[in-house]
Amino acid sequence: MLRRWCVYLLVFSSLAASASTKSNLDQPTQKNASIKLPITTSSAQARTSFEKAMREFEQYRIPETLQDLRAATQADPNFAQAFI
Repeated sequence: MLRRWCVYLLVFSSLAASASTKSNLDQPTQKNASIKLPITTSSAQARTSFEKAMREFEQYRIPETLQDLRAATQADPNFAQAFI
C-alpha cells in the first residue's frame, strides 16, 4: 500500500513539474533583451568599459568581459558593480 502511494506521488509530482515547464515555454521571450540598471560610477571611461563588458558577457565572451571589467575597476576603484 505504501509503495502504491509513493508511485502515485511520484507520477503526480512529475506531471506537475511537466505542466509548469510547458507553461513557461508558451510565454514569448525577447531575444537579447537587456535590463537597464543604474550604473554607479561618475567615470565615463569606467562606464564605457562596464557597458562593453556586459555586451560581451551576453555573447559569452568571457576573456574579453574580464578584461573590460578590470579596465573599469582601474578607471574607478570605487565602482562596485565592476567587481562582479
